[in-house]
Amino acid sequence: MSTPHPRLAAGGAARHPAILGRRTRERLLLLSAVLVPTVLALAISVEMPTPGVKSVAEILGILLGVAAVIALMVSRRYTVTLTLLALYLGLLDGPVKLITNSK
Repeated sequence: MSTPHPRLAAGGAARHPAILGRRTRERLLLLSAVLVPTVLALAISVEMPTPGVKSVAEILGILLGVAAVIALMVSRRYTVTLTLLALYLGLLDGPVKLITNSK
């Protein structure tokens, strides 16, 4: 015996408005978290009097860092994100501070 049209319990039209509103807010927050740093980085790069390779590399590094943080925030696999964060803090944070002469 088979059913003529099997479908999931919560179809596309049967979504609750509160859930749709929450998902919309989350997506807008994520979009703003991406757009604000990107616009700021581009504004800084435009206002530089003489952009060099070093400054362009720094801006690209900042943009990649922001994209990586957002990817970690969006990921649902917490074991992977925590492992990547622990590897960064353990292996890369020290050399990055030494290269950039940060305190």
